[in-house]
Amino acid sequence: MYYNHRLYFISTAMENWTASRDDCLERDADLIVINSREEQLCCHDNRYHYYLKQEFVSMLGGTYWIGLSKRDPEGTWKWVDGTNMTNMTSSFWLPGEPSDNYGAENCAVKLERGGPWRGPVGRGPSGRRSGGRLSEGRGQLVRELGMDWMDGSCAELFPWICEKAPGPGSSEQRGSVDFV
Repeated sequence: MYYNHRLYFISTAMENWTASRDDCLERDADLIVINSREEQLCCHDNRYHYYLKQEFVSMLGGTYWIGLSKRDPEGTWKWVDGTNMTNMTSSFWLPGEPSDNYGAENCAVKLERGGPWRGPVGRGPSGRRSGGRLSEGRGQLVRELGMDWMDGSCAELFPWICEKAPGPGSSEQRGSVDFV
């Protein structure tokens, strides 16, 4: 998929965060780094929305890995390109997120707009989310504002999105070649 001078690969397989990133690197890309509100919403508001909705809503409610984690020794949320999360992008977390689950949730996932969202309703004694969903009206408002990130265990299995810049002068710049 080509959007705003970037190429995106949308996985239909499911892997943990590390294996997902390795797959992107093998494609001369990396997990998606979301730098702007436009990029945050691109997967929802462009002509590929129907495809994305069909693919991701059918897989775990449309949850997929992005290139944000806090795996460094300082425990700071950083993108795979080494940049820190900005104030603007920190507004994309769902209410109550990142929840951290006692240090067990160090990688970020993004929800497709049509997908379900559970929480924030707290954690039970085992540290697991204690069920629940947003009301439909509130959930829709949260998603329309672009707030759809959650933290999760890096060992969980989700699809992922890779991102790369097309090479200079390549046909990829015109979007005529699929990124596979």
